[in-house]
Amino acid sequence: MWTATMETDLKDRRAFLRVDAKPWPELSVEAVLDHDSPALRGLPKSSRLRLSSSSGVHDAEVLVQMEECSLRASGGVMSQPDLQVSLLYNNNCTMIQELGSPNSMQASGSLLLSPASVYSHIFIVKDGKELHTVLTARQTEDQNEAFLNLKHSMPLLRKLGLPVNASLTINSESHNNGSCSFAFNSSAGNQKFSQEFKMEKKFENVRVQSQLKHTVNYLKNLGVPRSYNFQVELGSEGKIVSLQSQCGDQQAGLRLHLKSFPLLKEMRGTMWHNSSWLHHQGLPLKIEGLGSIKGALSQLRSRAQLSVDGHKLLISGLNVSGADGHLAVLLSHSPTPLNQTRTQHRLDTVLTVQFKGPLRSTSLDIHPKDWRFRLAVEAGGWGTHGGTKEARFTLRHTEHGKTSPAFQVEAWGRHTESQLKGSMVVNPELSSSFALIVQGHNSTPRYY
Repeated sequence: MWTATMETDLKDRRAFLRVDAKPWPELSVEAVLDHDSPALRGLPKSSRLRLSSSSGVHDAEVLVQMEECSLRASGGVMSQPDLQVSLLYNNNCTMIQELGSPNSMQASGSLLLSPASVYSHIFIVKDGKELHTVLTARQTEDQNEAFLNLKHSMPLLRKLGLPVNASLTINSESHNNGSCSFAFNSSAGNQKFSQEFKMEKKFENVRVQSQLKHTVNYLKNLGVPRSYNFQVELGSEGKIVSLQSQCGDQQAGLRLHLKSFPLLKEMRGTMWHNSSWLHHQGLPLKIEGLGSIKGALSQLRSRAQLSVDGHKLLISGLNVSGADGHLAVLLSHSPTPLNQTRTQHRLDTVLTVQFKGPLRSTSLDIHPKDWRFRLAVEAGGWGTHGGTKEARFTLRHTEHGKTSPAFQVEAWGRHTESQLKGSMVVNPELSSSFALIVQGHNSTPRYY
């Protein structure tokens, strides 16, 4: 240690100065001044200055004392096993405090780095007001995540608009099968915001989902709903397409299921919602539909259905047998009334045709709510050379609640190589009816 001392005494005025210096193992310099000399009246009568530094742990200290005023600051830096920093500050000098310096401050921080993670921590106490932050980040083979948290009670930071409690979390995942997810969550006081995105792959099915939630006033003023959920599902097995969305309490969805095989084609669809505004605009709360075709052209069956709010609006079917020569068509239509006071209408129609074989026929049945119309035609022996040909025709129209038909026509006819017979009757069950009988004979002339 090196020491230098200077002392003077002139006319009972005394001055004393001592300087101590130490270069190793830690550097330190300390100076002490005491005097009552008028020539040094610009300096405090008693003052002390100390500077020290240590290279082992990288510490440093500064001490300044002037009579009853003292200022002390010390800090340290450590790099093993992680980076750590500390600071201590105390000041009771009124003049320095008036310049904006705090009375006391304590701070510490750390930083830990590794190939797959980061950790950081900062803690500050200034005149009893705290600031605390934490930052972490981690990475693995299939996951990345980061977290940031801030808490403080400092008035200056509040004036700058920094919330007293804020946090941020980010998380992402990815897998070998192609599935992945992302999540973002943040909060500032009572204001919260979260966004999630997820894509799942399972075999040949893919599901994508996105969700948003918040309580942020600024977003509310922009009209952004507090919660929003959207989901899409795609599946190659049967080709499924599903869409779902939720905006606050309002929900809506659409689902399509398609099947495509060599002998089967089918499509099912459903659409639903619970929006009162959409319903008021005329969109039903639920619509369901089905359409399918089964078989080949020689043996074909198809059907279609449509339902609105649980009411079967349309039903149709078609059966075709090319080998047997048979065709059948069914159509049922039941429209919903405009209001509950009106009578509901319904129309059923059935058509059957037999277009192969010795006896061919066609029948048509139309049945609304108040009346019924039937038509039947049969023919035998047509399409062949020679032989007997016979045909029947029936038309019948009836009204609801009546036993006798309002209009009826029956006709019959037979034709052979030598004879023709036929008859027609109109309204046979009524008192006023009409009947017509035709009979003819064909004789082959003889030549002598």
